[in-house]
This record gives sequence, structure tokens and C-alpha cells, in this order.
Amino acid sequence: AEYFSNSLSTHIKKGVSERAIQGKLLGGIPFGYQSCWEGPKGGRQLSCKPEHPGGLHAVEQETEAVRELFRRYATGTTTLSQLATWMNGQGFRTRNMKIIADGSGILQGGSRLFTPASVRGILHNPFYYGKVKHLEQLLSGVQEPLVSEELFQTVQSAMKPPAMGMEKAMV
Repeated sequence: AEYFSNSLSTHIKKGVSERAIQGKLLGGIPFGYQSCWEGPKGGRQLSCKPEHPGGLHAVEQETEAVRELFRRYATGTTTLSQLATWMNGQGFRTRNMKIIADGSGILQGGSRLFTPASVRGILHNPFYYGKVKHLEQLLSGVQEPLVSEELFQTVQSAMKPPAMGMEKAMV
């Protein structure tokens, strides 16, 4: 059983690495994209003719919302909390479908409201500028990028906390 488990682990790691090298998504489909395949596992059917690169296509309304998140945060005049409130006000919900207990202990499933943490997750995800992250490497993805690398890097710089040396110099 141990040999089989180790062998299976090795083959899965090779498969995941191959997907990354091909520029395909690893993990859940990010907000702003949708699968080209519909139906339950084992019986999925292609819904896009032809299939988009990587089996994903951009969702127009969500795409514009993602671009707006990046644009607004890059200006330095808005917070993650304000962006989450804006997303919720636009009627958008996260892709988190986990079943968790609410405040009164009742288990609930379904999409969730955006939080500052979920907006931060979008703004930190290199998938949005056309990259796939695998084992601390950024590889070129085959998906349609939603933002430019320049805008993505501007947002990353804006999200960094101020350097400790600067605070001491100001005192």
C-alpha cells in the first residue's frame, strides 16, 4: 500500500507539473473566468466551440469588475474594504462554495460576500496578468490576461507595507 501511495503521488506531481508547463490553471477557477466545460465530473461536455486556451474563457461582467478593482487600488485612494463593499454592491459574490457554519451554528453553503481578504486574493493573483504559479515559479499561462503586467506590478507595490527604516527616519 505504501509503494502504491508513493507511486501515485509521483505520477500526480508529474501531471500537475505538466499542466503548469503547458500554462494551464492549477486549482479552482478564479473570479472573472468560467470553464468551457459543463456538467458533472465524468459526463462533462464542451460548451464553447472551439474550446478557449486552457479550457477557460473570460466572463464579461466579472472581467470588467476585476479590471476596475486593479485600477482603483492602483490609484492609492481606495482600501480593500471599500473595494469589497463596491463588489458586493454590484451584486458580485465570491466563488467560495464551501459549507461552513454561520453565526448561529447553522451550516450554509453557496457563494459568499466579498471581504477585504478575498479582494486581496484577487489583487495578488498573477493569473490575472497571464501567469500560472507552480512551486514558487511563475510560468506563462495560456489564459486571456485581464490586466497588464504593469498594472499588476503597480498594485503589488501599493500593497507592500512601508519599509521599517522609513518609519524610524521620520521619527
